[in-house]
Amino acid sequence: MLDHADLAARPVVGIGFGLPAPVDHEAGRVLGRSIMSGWGDYDIRGRLRRS
Repeated sequence: MLDHADLAARPVVGIGFGLPAPVDHEAGRVLGRSIMSGWGDYDIRGRLRRS
């Protein structure tokens, strides 16, 4: 795609994402219940670090 768009490859410097639930930003965990079953207290920070 980069060649097709005539763009140079660059390192990724950040990403963004959203969750339909409150997040404890210090702990990196989804707080309590969300509209997605099984996500309460999910370690989203740890999962993203492993990706």
